[in-house]
Amino acid sequence: MSVQIYDNFLNKDEFKRLLAEINKREYTWGHSSANGDNEYPWLTMNLDNCEYAHHILNTKIEPIVNMRFDTERIYLNGMMYGSQSAFHKDSNKDNARTFLYFIHECTYDDADKYGGYFYYKLNNEIRCIEPIQNRGIFFNGNILHKGVSFDRCTGLLRQSIAWKLYIKTDNQTFFTNNEESNTETSNNETSNTETSNTENIYDKQIRQDILSIINNVDNPYPDNILYGIDTFKPLMNLTSYKHIINCDKSINICFENEEEYSISNTFLKKST
Repeated sequence: MSVQIYDNFLNKDEFKRLLAEINKREYTWGHSSANGDNEYPWLTMNLDNCEYAHHILNTKIEPIVNMRFDTERIYLNGMMYGSQSAFHKDSNKDNARTFLYFIHECTYDDADKYGGYFYYKLNNEIRCIEPIQNRGIFFNGNILHKGVSFDRCTGLLRQSIAWKLYIKTDNQTFFTNNEESNTETSNNETSNTETSNTENIYDKQIRQDILSIINNVDNPYPDNILYGIDTFKPLMNLTSYKHIINCDKSINICFENEEEYSISNTFLKKST
């Protein structure tokens, strides 16, 4: 898979809450990526016990990338000027994934002046992505990559949160209308019963996921229109489940492009 970019990943309230959780904790020094002689360490902060970091994984990351994960670890990198990393892989396993999220102050206008790029190797090329604040990037853990510190003139700490993940083997993706069900019904009565039970389990989880997202959308119509559709994309993904049934709450959401983003159209497709 190619590296996927998600700009304006958190809304304003979510971003503020994440920063508040980080400010409760302290950095330690000595982190490196490959432990090579050509590296110089940087700051790190363990977020494994941060409930809000896990909440972001469950309600934001998993829906938008359409996968479910087991978590290896979650931590924050703080690279100061002079820190030096090397190209490395997060894992050699095919099901390893990393979601990297930038929280430092860096805009599109700043990026080329500040540096601090995320570099990765793909098809014998070295490519880079600007470390824009509130940008998430998602990639295979087994590709070669590295992050570098900001240039000396900025005086900024490069801060990125890393979710190191493994795709769940028992439920690798969210079901969508375009996917084939992995619980196909056979003529055998036992198979019918097993399929029905499996669908009931999915239906219950779907309702919980949708309600979780609805209840945590604090600002559905923010001033910055860039947040509008992005805020509801996870919800839109969830409403395309093949096995979805009626929600416990009504959903009434309007987007700029009604035909493309209509939640009601999704349900109408299901009922036909």
